[in-house]
Amino acid sequence: MPYIQIETDLWAVMRDPEEHPVAMIQCIMDRQQLSKYLVLTWHPEPHRRRLVAMYDSIEEANSSVRWPTNHQTGRHNHRGPGSPHENNRGREQQVANGGAA
Repeated sequence: MPYIQIETDLWAVMRDPEEHPVAMIQCIMDRQQLSKYLVLTWHPEPHRRRLVAMYDSIEEANSSVRWPTNHQTGRHNHRGPGSPHENNRGREQQVANGGAA
């Protein structure tokens, strides 16, 4: 569940664990009447939320909010610890150096 609309122009961004939002996305209109999506830090008191970034779409805003490092995203080609490609790191460097270890 990436985000939940809680008001007309306000969404709560949910990640694991789902105890509370990790960020908020607020839609505003700029001078040309184009929608802009503000990513805000989450805090239960709205006046304590802080602006992090601004995007042209809610999808961009949502994807900018990171998942916890232990979250499985379904992307199996990452190079982090425990990935199926972890043992290939040394081999890739060998190839890049012309086969020298």
